[in-house]
Parts: sequence; structure tokens; C-alpha cells
Amino acid sequence: MDVVQKTKDLIKLALHERTPENERNQAALGAIRLIDEYGLLGSKKRIDVAAEIIERVTSPGFVDGVASRAEGIASGVERIKGTVKKVSDLLRPTEAAGRSGVRRRRRYSGE
Repeated sequence: MDVVQKTKDLIKLALHERTPENERNQAALGAIRLIDEYGLLGSKKRIDVAAEIIERVTSPGFVDGVASRAEGIASGVERIKGTVKKVSDLLRPTEAAGRSGVRRRRRYSGE
């Protein structure tokens, strides 16, 4: 359950004009209980979440995982590059005996 979203939904229900008064009171009371129980008004929770993210990103295990994935990607790119070079070498026209690889075309006049 996403507590913040649940609280927002209860607040909308409590503020909606067409909601019966008893339901509005119950929704407002439920929202207040969630806010109090989970400490949604304090900024400490947001700071804790930011600190957790920074701690995870800077942990040695995470850094090692990212580095090994990057090395794997680089290795794959090198293999693809080598394969493309082999294929292009195979497709490159070879020089015929006694002739250069450059073909010359005859020019015809407009006649």
C-alpha cells in the first residue's frame, strides 16, 4: 500500500462536496491517522530516503556490479567491431591479376 497515495485519496474524499458528511469526517480522520502513524508531515523521511539512495550508489558492491557490466558491454562492442571488420574484408573486391582495383569508364560524347 502506498501510504502517501492513500492519504491523498482520503483527503480528496474528505474535501469533495458531494461526499456525505459522515463519510467526509471518516475520510478526514483516516487521513490524519495515516499522517500521524507514518510521520508524513516531517521532512526526516525524505532525508532518510535520499541518504539510502546515496549509500546504495556509493557501496562497493554496487560500483563493482556497474563496472563489470560496463566491461561486459565494452567487450561485446569490441567483438562486434571485429566481426564487422571481417565481413567488410570479405566483401571488399580483390584486385584482378595485372589490373588495378580502380575501374575507368569511357566517356561518350552527346552524339
